[in-house]
Amino acid sequence: MDLEKYNISASRGFLPLTDPIASLPSSFQAWEVVAAHLPDLLRAKTVREEVERLPTFPTDDLSSEAEWWRAFCLLTFVSHSYVWCEGDVGVARSLPEVLAVPWCKVAHHLDMPPVITHTCGVLRNWRRIDQNGEISRDNLKSLFSFTGSVDEEWFYLDTVLAEFAATRYISQVPAILKNCTVQNYSGLVENLHEVEQAIKAVQDAIYHMRDKCKPAVFYKQILSFQVGWFNSDVLPEGLLYKGVSDTPLQYCGGNAGQSSILATLDTLLGVEHSECVNEVHATQMKHMVQEHRHFLKDLKATVTLRDCVRSSNDDQLLTAYNKCVQALMELRCEHIKLVSLYVVVQKGKEGGQASSQNGGIGFMRFLKTSRDDTIKAKL
Repeated sequence: MDLEKYNISASRGFLPLTDPIASLPSSFQAWEVVAAHLPDLLRAKTVREEVERLPTFPTDDLSSEAEWWRAFCLLTFVSHSYVWCEGDVGVARSLPEVLAVPWCKVAHHLDMPPVITHTCGVLRNWRRIDQNGEISRDNLKSLFSFTGSVDEEWFYLDTVLAEFAATRYISQVPAILKNCTVQNYSGLVENLHEVEQAIKAVQDAIYHMRDKCKPAVFYKQILSFQVGWFNSDVLPEGLLYKGVSDTPLQYCGGNAGQSSILATLDTLLGVEHSECVNEVHATQMKHMVQEHRHFLKDLKATVTLRDCVRSSNDDQLLTAYNKCVQALMELRCEHIKLVSLYVVVQKGKEGGQASSQNGGIGFMRFLKTSRDDTIKAKL
């Protein structure tokens, strides 16, 4: 399997093959200025009037895919600021044409929904401070922000580091597929040891979310900008994209379930999920980068690891496989702890019950069912 065919690399995993660009051509300057000053505009409550002054977004000036992605992220952050700048009470029920038309055009070009996604907030929302340095904690800055806070930046960048940590097991995929074909069991043991260690590195990365992103700040200042308009109490019919649709459209917001790293592990290890979880996964896949969706589909049609382990009668291989399943289960447990700390506990402090939905079922139920399904995959 050629990873680069799917815009995936053995050195960066699902992160872009080249760093996201930091600005668009000069014809987009007015838009870049608004995007750069979103935290100030949100604090001053002048986002909507600034948006209404903007010139037509010159989509014809976009040339490279890097520019299309930059445009998508910029339009996404500005649009979500426009919708949620007044909170639930003053939520905008429609987007003006100056935003809706270019956002949908760019989204269509990239085969993405016009709503905030994991790709906008994480995969395409970083730069290296030292262009010759590593992708590391001390060498990253985010490109877009709603609040401008350290907490929000760390929310994005710590997830970038989790994606980068996953590179170690993504790079093993071609070798695993080959070793399954030739029944190279000793080679598979080595591959799976790398996979196990990589999963633990991803877990360690997301554990460090606590370092600089305070739960109360996340819940009160950041979370509201991450939500979409599907099954929304304040936008029950969805959002009207003026100049695009005569009726409101419904889209889920961004979340970690739209990352391909867990889906890759599930597919690679042959984890079978419950119907309710699969329904959520199907929705989340629509928010993934098109090439990554193709990768997961082709991997599912190709991988034979679980059957290979089952029929090998090799105790070392069986142990290595089960250690990977155990590590994946523990990673999901860590994710549950984070969601509980950053959402459920914070909601409780506000005097209510966590009722956020994820694909039509309670998000904690979704996470716990995913964890339980993973445990059942052990051989």
